[in-house]
Amino acid sequence: MTPSTTTEKTRQRLVAAFCAAYAEKPFEKITVREVVKAAGCSRSNFYLYYTNLAELRTEVEDTVLAAIRQIMAADEASNESQFIAQATALYAAHEQELTALLGEYGSAAFKARFKAELVNAFPKVFAAKQDQFFPYLVEYHISTILSLFQLWLKRKKDLPRAELFRMIDSLLIR
Repeated sequence: MTPSTTTEKTRQRLVAAFCAAYAEKPFEKITVREVVKAAGCSRSNFYLYYTNLAELRTEVEDTVLAAIRQIMAADEASNESQFIAQATALYAAHEQELTALLGEYGSAAFKARFKAELVNAFPKVFAAKQDQFFPYLVEYHISTILSLFQLWLKRKKDLPRAELFRMIDSLLIR
């Protein structure tokens, strides 16, 4: 295993351990000790990559937001169904991060940033439908999507993921 591979695997384990803890309890209750124990590494390894847990949380948030911008920049989400397909792919690629960040204990500040990224995507997806009501419709759709997703997390993902996204798709298109 090369050093860069080892480094990346250690970072991934730290992110996974942090996200698992953050999905279960408030950020303020998470400790470095708990994260490194779950990640199977030492405190010194943690401090090689992060100065504190807030920096780790920021990295996780920024990674998810960058993924949203990348999807939207790729011009692959140019209509409602493609938007939902891309959202499904985003969730599949960042499930542990989104579960933590948008879950019960996720920060309101991140949720606002996340929502802003989605708002920026909506004019592209719904370009033909823009009028004076457009900002209200965008707010309605994004709030509904986030509320449904958060309810799904709160209910311990009681629907299959594909069914949740199909339901969101049918609500968004109608």
